[in-house]
Amino acid sequence: MPSNVSGLIPRLADTPKLVPVSRLLFQHDAFPVTRLGDCGLEEEGEGGGEGADEDAAFDGVEDFDDLPSLNLSADVFNQPLRLDLLHRVVVYQRNKFRGKRTAKTKTISEVSGSGRKMRPQKGSGRARIGHNRAAHHRGGAKAHGPKGVIQDYSTKLDKGVRRLGLKVALSQKLREGNLIIVDDFRSSAMKTRVVKTRLLKKFAPYDYSEDMTALLIGENEIDLNFRKSVKNLPKMRVIPSISANVYDVLNHKKLVLSIQAVLDLQQRLERF
Repeated sequence: MPSNVSGLIPRLADTPKLVPVSRLLFQHDAFPVTRLGDCGLEEEGEGGGEGADEDAAFDGVEDFDDLPSLNLSADVFNQPLRLDLLHRVVVYQRNKFRGKRTAKTKTISEVSGSGRKMRPQKGSGRARIGHNRAAHHRGGAKAHGPKGVIQDYSTKLDKGVRRLGLKVALSQKLREGNLIIVDDFRSSAMKTRVVKTRLLKKFAPYDYSEDMTALLIGENEIDLNFRKSVKNLPKMRVIPSISANVYDVLNHKKLVLSIQAVLDLQQRLERF
């Protein structure tokens, strides 16, 4: 296991290789949904402004009849903890990020320069020396450099294993109580300060604090204003549902999904 990601994978007391199958204790016929609304609205004072009226109507964690019925799939959010799968997928993703490397340096026969002797063999009192293409001369060859062989660091992993690893990561976030589902990510203006304040207020019932990391997964076409506003927040990252992966889910404390992202992930993962 890579040393810098060992703390990101949940551990058990006895750390078994395979965790026995056990159902999660939850009833999500109507999963609680937090309504963010327009994150670009700025409150005017404590009780005024359009943003304050919206917050007063949709404060805290609520169930809304106008939102689609959200039933979490047991096949996606009810997987037992598999540390071996999480480890395999994380290693696969990190190796894929390294990709291929091709490096080649010039040998002494390829460096530009003549073979003329730089100074006479005797008479100067200095060391004997040959041409200027040697490795210890400036502009000379590289001693024992790479020979141009393609170094491929990527590894192979079955698509079914990768999808199962994502199911395990999503189930673990639900088991830990670090899963948040919102209606949508949108903002009428690019205002990082306003968006940050609204997110902190809405995520407060889930024990979210400013020093925690959060991964926000929305629909494939995320609102541009919201995406650019969150981009300036170092503890938050927003990605489309098609880019959801195990490494990012484990690398953040809280996982925030939009309703459309949940539907997309269930449609994408339930088939396998």
